[in-house]
Amino acid sequence: MNKFFKLLCIIVVINGCHKPCNEPDYNFTVFESFSSERDSMNIGDTLYLNCEIPKMEKDINTGQVINFSNLGNLGDNLIISDISKFHDAKREAADSFSYFNIYGKIYSDNNGAKQFQFMETDSSYRLKVGLILLKAGLYIFTIPDATGIYRNVHVKCGVGNYAVLNSNVNKHLYLFEDLWGPIISTYDRNRSYCIKVK
Repeated sequence: MNKFFKLLCIIVVINGCHKPCNEPDYNFTVFESFSSERDSMNIGDTLYLNCEIPKMEKDINTGQVINFSNLGNLGDNLIISDISKFHDAKREAADSFSYFNIYGKIYSDNNGAKQFQFMETDSSYRLKVGLILLKAGLYIFTIPDATGIYRNVHVKCGVGNYAVLNSNVNKHLYLFEDLWGPIISTYDRNRSYCIKVK
C-alpha cells in the first residue's frame, strides 16, 4: 500500500464520511404578541409574552411548506429598554420586571440580558412567559429576528432564519414617539411593543 493511500485512509477515519449539505437556507415569518393589550398597567400586574411556531412552516423564498423540526437551538432575545433613557448607554431595563415560565423559559445571560427558549410539542414550538411589573416607567420591548437556527446542532445543514414580528393590533409606539419623535425604523416598528407602568 503506498503512502498516499495510507494517508487518505487516516484522513477518512479521523474526519468520518460526511455527505455534503445540499439543503438551502430557509426564511420564515413568525409572530409574537404581548397581553393584555392595554397601553397602561399598574405595578404588580403581569404582562404575558406569547409565541407559537409551527413545525410545518412556509419558506418565504419558495412558498413551499417545510417540515422544520428537531431544532437544537431555537431561542431568541428579549430587549427591554427604558424609553426615558433610550439615548443613554444604560437604557437596559430587564430589572424592572420579575419573570416566570409557563411554556418554554426566560432567563438571564451572563450580562443580565433576557433570553428565552421555546418548548417543543408534537406540532410546534411554544413560548409563554410572564413579566411582573415592578417599577413605574415607560418601556419598549423588542424581539430581534432569530437567525442561524439548525435542525440538528451536530449536523449543521439547512439553516432556518425567522423574522419575528409583533402581531398586537396596537403596539402603543406613541409612548416612544411622544418623547423622541418618529425615529423608530421600520424593522423595529414591526418588532416592538410599548407599555406605561404606573
